[in-house]
Amino acid sequence: MKLILIRHGNAEDSSSTGKDFDRNLSQKGIVQTKELAEYLIPKSISGEVFCSNAKRTLQTYQSIEKSLPTKVIFLDELYLTSKDELLKLIWKNQSSETITIIGHNNGLSELASYLLGDLLILSTSACVCLSFEIDSWNYISQATAQLAYQFNPKTN
Repeated sequence: MKLILIRHGNAEDSSSTGKDFDRNLSQKGIVQTKELAEYLIPKSISGEVFCSNAKRTLQTYQSIEKSLPTKVIFLDELYLTSKDELLKLIWKNQSSETITIIGHNNGLSELASYLLGDLLILSTSACVCLSFEIDSWNYISQATAQLAYQFNPKTN
């Protein structure tokens, strides 16, 4: 089983509404997500995708959607969510061997670090694929993952 975690691209410092939720990708973020899209194309990702409804995560998804499965679930609850809430989402899923989550830090980095049993910080537009030798998402816990692959954009 595989869990793919993708952090949104670099975002502008503020939005026209003044709300963090509404921040757009910056020019740097747009370049980063294009690099990520090129990296993901040969990965042939299957399964389900869960994406935060925040503007920068939606824009990240739009940039990489050709590399992802067509079944996407957009959730407000993924906005700045915690490691524990991400785990609950994963544990509920029993229909897919691969889950992709497009979201935010600190939750994504904390989840990756917890599952690997080692510190891993996702930069903007970073992607990690964690693999598990299990047959149900119910069995994932601390230090049960292996790092299958990792991507960090050249544009930092």
